[in-house]
Amino acid sequence: MTREQAIFFETMEDLDCDGSLEPLFFAYHNFIVGVNLTRATDIEIHRRAKECLLRYKPLLNSSICFYDKRRDIIDHLDLDSAEWEYLDYIRDGREIPV
Repeated sequence: MTREQAIFFETMEDLDCDGSLEPLFFAYHNFIVGVNLTRATDIEIHRRAKECLLRYKPLLNSSICFYDKRRDIIDHLDLDSAEWEYLDYIRDGREIPV
């Protein structure tokens, strides 16, 4: 676990973020994307974590059914025309190159 993750999870507990997991994923994604936290101080990381968690906290106990939203998105994906990079390896039982 990184320092940034530890601070995020501790802030999550401090703010009593209980409920659906999806809003917590959204908050964490918002927390780490596009920001270089390695040079930030602990207090700067804590502030960013708190800001991101508070932004998504109202969704934790909302009436939104995230499962239904996910299912709707997945059902409409055009996977038949997707290019499957390792399909031949999987189909033939070969090891996927790294």
